[in-house]
Amino acid sequence: MSPQALYMKVMKPSMDVLNERVSHMKCGVHNGETPPYPEDEEVQGFHDILKEYEPAYDPTLRESEALKKMPRICNFIEDEWHCKKTAYLVEYKLCGREGCPLCPRDLCVKDIGDDELTKEVTTFCPLPRLNAESDGFLTFDESQAKLDKGDTVADEMKYYHKMRKKKEGDSTQLDIARKNDGKLTKLTNGTKV
Repeated sequence: MSPQALYMKVMKPSMDVLNERVSHMKCGVHNGETPPYPEDEEVQGFHDILKEYEPAYDPTLRESEALKKMPRICNFIEDEWHCKKTAYLVEYKLCGREGCPLCPRDLCVKDIGDDELTKEVTTFCPLPRLNAESDGFLTFDESQAKLDKGDTVADEMKYYHKMRKKKEGDSTQLDIARKNDGKLTKLTNGTKV
């Protein structure tokens, strides 16, 4: 059985649940989608692109420490203009700044002249934020407005940590989170890239 077939056999039940839930989520006006497992040709194409971007790229390097052997990729992942890492997601984007050494290619979307689309391509997705006036969350547009007014990823993360500390007083929530974290720790290896 091929690695892809084995992966699909093992992961299909979980993927079906994930696909169903993600399809109800929205980013702007678009529903979320979960792409299928990539074919071998797609994976090879991705390796080729990374090799062109970073001559030191080596797909056999799997340890997070090995990332330092690929400085351009490492810099891209560590740069706040290009990567946003949170408890909710890891998101990469081109920054769209003139003369950027990490994404020197001009953004094709700028040629279209659609400012809204350019903004979507060059900005990160906002994190969920609690609404101070109710028990719910701010809408996507309200969270985006905070970013438009100058909030940074660091500001969002301060808010996120503050929100988590507030909830830590609720022992039931904290106990559930610790129990789930314990299960996940046994299933994952955080040292892999």
